[in-house]
Amino acid sequence: KHIISTPEGLKPTLSVGVPFKSIEEADRIILISINPSLQYPLLLRRVIHAEKKGAEVVMLNPAEGESLELEGAVVISEITQKTDPMLIKMILEAGKDARSICFMKPHANLTGAMLLGFYGVDISEKVKLGEIRSLFLLDPVPGDMDDLLSDLDLLIVQAGMKTRVSEVADITIPSPRFFEREGTVVNIEGRVLPVGGTSRAGVESLLKIMGGEMDFEDVRRGVWEVLGVDGANEDLIAITQGRR
Repeated sequence: KHIISTPEGLKPTLSVGVPFKSIEEADRIILISINPSLQYPLLLRRVIHAEKKGAEVVMLNPAEGESLELEGAVVISEITQKTDPMLIKMILEAGKDARSICFMKPHANLTGAMLLGFYGVDISEKVKLGEIRSLFLLDPVPGDMDDLLSDLDLLIVQAGMKTRVSEVADITIPSPRFFEREGTVVNIEGRVLPVGGTSRAGVESLLKIMGGEMDFEDVRRGVWEVLGVDGANEDLIAITQGRR
């Protein structure tokens, strides 16, 4: 919901990468409803480095309707399942004159998914209303909708490890663990990087279920085309910095 509720015109900002170097060189850093020491040690190091160089570092936890003065600042917040959609909207609207805005994301490749145009659907609400009776979940993260899964007629889970969700599934399909997979990931700086693994089994299983009309290379070429990636230079490619 926190992503879906964001106004369409502001959604592209959610996928903008912010290189850590720009954080180190910032004169003013505003951390909004985020504490880097709890989950983002690499970010914390850059913020501390900037502060030692004289940057002003401000931590805010704004109430709804509170005005934000973000002009010229590097603004950092995060998107999680508990993020208030109104906070995202508030930051994006107030940050039009900010130097840059970065939303940290705890789930790998969420930035990549957004760049591909996937901002999610409210599955939980549709399950409650009975509009969804069957679900196929890829690497599901246990969360607020766990109690609703028992109401489904069919639950299929493809995942690399056992979770509470896979335990209640009607059908489970094995998948390589994240670090074992071949593919690409868009990191928080907006760079496309190889995952590092060699297994294509998870994607190939999914493609067979979908009818087998595409193979792994077809999917990869399609993703690279959308991301603007030249396959000859996969190792390290900056693609999203500056897209606002």
